Amino acid sequence: MYLGFACETLGLKTTTATKSSFLIGTLVVITPFLEAVFKRKMPAKGNLLGAVVVFTGICLILLGEIGMEGSLMITSGDWITLGGAFFFSLYIIQMDRVSAEIPIRVSIFYQSFVAAFLALVSVIGLHFTGIEEARINPSMRLIPGVLYNALLASVLTTFLQTKFQRYVSPTRVGIIFSLEPVFSSIIAFLLLGETSGPVRIAGCTIVFAGLILAELIGKDREADF
Repeated sequence: MYLGFACETLGLKTTTATKSSFLIGTLVVITPFLEAVFKRKMPAKGNLLGAVVVFTGICLILLGEIGMEGSLMITSGDWITLGGAFFFSLYIIQMDRVSAEIPIRVSIFYQSFVAAFLALVSVIGLHFTGIEEARINPSMRLIPGVLYNALLASVLTTFLQTKFQRYVSPTRVGIIFSLEPVFSSIIAFLLLGETSGPVRIAGCTIVFAGLILAELIGKDREADF
């Protein structure tokens, strides 16, 4: 979990939020391969088809943003963010393995504690190596953002994933996570008044279609190999 968040955060220094959302969304196609490797089971065909459809929609969302923001140029941040998608996929696979074995409270405590400890070590390391200075500038605008990220975006989401992932396959979890760019578009429209072009709207629609497709025909049995 820590490595995923760390790569996503570092990547944002040299890539755009739009490309970051797209690259993190690639976990929808990374997760099925990791599931096949670690569980030695091929994901349900319906889930695989849904993942492909969802990834197509995410690509359209990216193309819609490129049309509004400029050209697509690969940066070091893109590769770092892609690494974050890989680590998030590993996290999903690991949660699938332990969610039914470890009590929820214990799992959440250790996940949060380890992630917070490693983040603190990283900040101290970056500061004393001179790579980036650690600064604390508390303000009324900063506090709500910190509380939101700590309580809602981290603790609450970790609790929900830990509690319910035991009932969902890793591939389907990846499909659900891929709704991030869709929800970001909706929230940006409702709160910021941002509008989306037809390509991005089509991409969001296809993402939803892929999720529904996986739900309707993704319950066939997994095949051992």
